[in-house]
Amino acid sequence: MKYFQLVWAQLWRRPKRTWFAIISVAVAFLLFAVLIGFNVVLNSALSNLNDRLFVSSKYAQEQLPLGYEGRIAETPGVVEVSHMTFFGGYFQDRRNAVPVYATDVKSMFGVYHSLFKVPADQLDAMRTHRSGAIVARSLANRFGWKLGDSVTLGSSIWTKKDGTSSYPFQIVGIFESTDGATQGLAGAFFMNYEYLNESRAFLPDTVQFFIAEIADPKAAQGIIDTIDARFANSPAETRTMTEQALLQSQMTTIADLNLLVNAIVGAAFFSLLFVTASTMSQSVRERRPEFAVLKTVGFTRAGVVALVIAEAVLLCLFAACIGLLVARGVFAVAGDLFARAGIPWVLWLASFGIALAMALVSGGMPAWKAGRLSIIESLALRR
Repeated sequence: MKYFQLVWAQLWRRPKRTWFAIISVAVAFLLFAVLIGFNVVLNSALSNLNDRLFVSSKYAQEQLPLGYEGRIAETPGVVEVSHMTFFGGYFQDRRNAVPVYATDVKSMFGVYHSLFKVPADQLDAMRTHRSGAIVARSLANRFGWKLGDSVTLGSSIWTKKDGTSSYPFQIVGIFESTDGATQGLAGAFFMNYEYLNESRAFLPDTVQFFIAEIADPKAAQGIIDTIDARFANSPAETRTMTEQALLQSQMTTIADLNLLVNAIVGAAFFSLLFVTASTMSQSVRERRPEFAVLKTVGFTRAGVVALVIAEAVLLCLFAACIGLLVARGVFAVAGDLFARAGIPWVLWLASFGIALAMALVSGGMPAWKAGRLSIIESLALRR
């Protein structure tokens, strides 16, 4: 800290060159934090999603009989079971897609008790309102809906018995997400399954999939095998998997990009070594007479080396902080999951470690050359 003002002043000797270096380093750390950070947050979220099972048809998008629910509930290790059927909803215009799910709201919110917070009176209102709906706060804010509003949604899938596809609803509840919702339900619109089942013209008493909460995630595979065995060789065989496995299968494209992401980040940091090394080399070359003066007033070779290294460290750390702060802003607007998680502390430590290593590598050679400067030869360069 004794020589901080000296190092800081020398860093800004050429403002344009310094800003160019800072922006280059900051952009690299922004990419690092955003690309790697998204992977870290997603993997962390997925690692906690192993206490629920999804039971769907073994064959593509076929529906399952509603009667399967009781048999799944009887499986040892299953705590609670609910079901969902995708509605394919839209509001006013097909371009205004709304993620609507027909379900038994009470059991569904029971299975997802760790994810959603819903007032008990709103759940009671769903039982007394056949066309009632509970919607996510983010969705209500998007369309300006509030409790008591009547809205009409169209369905791109379920035609009614009268030939229409418009379903009127009354909003009786608005729920909040209490955790990162990687499965997209944090922005959903939930309707009573009975309302859809009584109204639709085809496939009555069927559902798209069941969700089962299990007591012990370690016993998941045994429960999966038991459930699928119950319905083996039946007209509607099942395929059961953990919520974690389901989401991982849906994100195979993202997983395939991991190598590309790492390659991009690695290339960016490798290029930065040349940028920062060039910046430090030019700075040292211009200040050779000044380093000679420092030596004449008592600075040792190690002291000169330390000043140059400190300048490189200050440059890299300052730029890294800017990049990380911008990345933090990106996380804040990227969605519920990322806004809540923020930049993981591991990523902060890794970023500062990379910045320090970059400073040492890029500033090492210029610092070594500055330490070996001859006083007489260097002073001869003064004009």
